[in-house]
Amino acid sequence: MNIIYRGKIGRLPAHLREQLNQRLADGETGETLLEWLNALPAVQAILHRQFDGHPIRQQNLSNWHLGGYQHWLQQQERRQLIRQLAHDALAGVMELTPHGATRLTMDPRPATVPPPAGDQPNQQETSLNVQETRLNSQETKLNQPIRA
Repeated sequence: MNIIYRGKIGRLPAHLREQLNQRLADGETGETLLEWLNALPAVQAILHRQFDGHPIRQQNLSNWHLGGYQHWLQQQERRQLIRQLAHDALAGVMELTPHGATRLTMDPRPATVPPPAGDQPNQQETSLNVQETRLNSQETKLNQPIRA
């Protein structure tokens, strides 16, 4: 389920909203952002079609800052957390077995691993698949909208 924004900025294409959000995060001023947005041909076309040509104003930007931008910030924080958790999980669970091979383990204690049998699945591949499945599940949750 995606959030549907109804304001002038919310109706802009996703790539323009992403650029705007990044510029807000970088600390650009409202005046600079309004000049940039209102000068874009794609924005002018949307404003002409849907808002009788009225430009994006400071109040529109303020409303976006309180709504859509806050939602974007929360998504960025969740994505960064998942990236960090994935990095920590993969970096923290790699270890050297007594036979010199690297393997993944979910147990933080040192592992003692018997030599792998020729017909058994590779433990590293199996653990990586489990990790990938968990990360994909977390990413799916991340992309779900926040319910207010």
